[in-house]
Amino acid sequence: MDKKKKSNLLTFEELEKYNKLESFELQLPSRNRKRNRNKSRQVEQDNQDYNYNQRRDQQITKKKRKSRTKTQRKKPREVSSKVKPIKRYSRDKKQEMRRDPRFDSLSSMFHEHHFLEDYSFLVEKREEEIATLRTKLKLASDRQKINKYNRQLSMLIQSNLRAKEKTRANQVIRERNRKEAKLIKKGKRPYFLNRAKKRKLILKDKWDTLTKEGKADKVLKKRRQRKISKKHKYVPRKRDKN
Repeated sequence: MDKKKKSNLLTFEELEKYNKLESFELQLPSRNRKRNRNKSRQVEQDNQDYNYNQRRDQQITKKKRKSRTKTQRKKPREVSSKVKPIKRYSRDKKQEMRRDPRFDSLSSMFHEHHFLEDYSFLVEKREEEIATLRTKLKLASDRQKINKYNRQLSMLIQSNLRAKEKTRANQVIRERNRKEAKLIKKGKRPYFLNRAKKRKLILKDKWDTLTKEGKADKVLKKRRQRKISKKHKYVPRKRDKN
């Protein structure tokens, strides 16, 4: 039997199904377009936000760099931990460091009273220099030389006075310590002086020496004059009648 050829014509039901599918397919691109548009807008917005954030970050980093340059001056310097290779060994001799054993901590601790005792001969030398300068002052006629000798004289006299005061102060404190050591041996509790009390002891000794020499009245007069002169600074002056 001859096979029947299939007809290309569609039935009514098939046509309806086809039309529905076509209508659905036609609707799809419109939805996709909207989605694509929304997506493209979102991408553009994201790109704009990214560019804005990038620019803002760049501005912040620039400001930070400027601020760092100001603040990092006081900060410690950063150094890499990598050790640089040495090209050649330096064969230069080390310079000999000269040091004075009198002022070096390796030799011994500094004791002021020992130092003043060892170099007490400097006071005598200064007194000799003072005598020579006074003779030069009497013979000098040039104004510049006279000023020079006067300056040297005042410096030497002041240094001598300081040295004598220091030696006397050390003697007073040492005498007091000796007395205290004797009392401690007898059974007394040790008592150590602070700076303020040491100062009082030294001032008391100075006052006693001044009273013995008869210079206490002169010192008191000078002090009164200084106080009066200080008070006169704050007193208002007379106004001119004109």
